[in-house]
Amino acid sequence: MDIREIISRASKEGIRHYGDSATLKFYDFLKERKFMTTKCRDCSNIDFPPRNFCTNCFSENIEWIEIPKRGRVYAFTNQKRALRFVYPDIIGFVEIEGVGRILTKLEGEDIKIGDEVEWDFQEVDGLTLHIFRKVKS
Repeated sequence: MDIREIISRASKEGIRHYGDSATLKFYDFLKERKFMTTKCRDCSNIDFPPRNFCTNCFSENIEWIEIPKRGRVYAFTNQKRALRFVYPDIIGFVEIEGVGRILTKLEGEDIKIGDEVEWDFQEVDGLTLHIFRKVKS
């Protein structure tokens, strides 16, 4: 078994064992090719990762919204080993207006801070994940 298979298996087991209903629903949406998160109906706070309650006012009156498709690279790195990532994968934070910063895998040539990126999906051993790809100029 290679390292990618080990990471995939560990990710799926972790989601199944530790995931709350919001986490499980998030991954179900990813399978449907929808990148979603939660928004409070009472105070309009948007949480990512999605929650069963608002982290601002603690209300449980939440709804699911689609995350905007584009954002900008806030920071990035690649490292020898990280959860769900394997060298030479690039991991980083993407700033999404109205949502905040999202930790994700990045793909593209010569990625720089401030580059515009767009979300996409990647299948890894039966697990659907979000990634962001550099928008071609």
